[in-house]
Amino acid sequence: WDPQYPGLKLAQAKAVAAGLAALEKEFGEFVTVLAGDFNSLPGSPVYSYLTTQCHFVSAYAAARSVHSDPPPPSSPPPQSAAFEPSFTNLRHDFRGTLDYLFVRGLSHSARVDRRRTAANPDAWSE
Repeated sequence: WDPQYPGLKLAQAKAVAAGLAALEKEFGEFVTVLAGDFNSLPGSPVYSYLTTQCHFVSAYAAARSVHSDPPPPSSPPPQSAAFEPSFTNLRHDFRGTLDYLFVRGLSHSARVDRRRTAANPDAWSE
């Protein structure tokens, strides 16, 4: 983890997004899973770019944003850095979330079912 060079990290995220856009232009839209160590904290320019401009959904955030009443089918899943895990990287001098699992291109019915929780593991939506 190095907080230096946030512009470089953002440029790398934009390069990946441009590559995916080129593939989508050639082959059409498809489900995309983007996972890795982004060396960027939740709420950083990289995180914001991927979740807002590139329309990726953080699988961690979607899974942790459990609601007792699911949102209407037309509403997007909650996308907030506040729902990320408290850490994915733990060292003697650092504790924070730097690793992500982003997804886009899933239909609403294939997204994380926020009604299924540890307290109610058998609750599945139709």
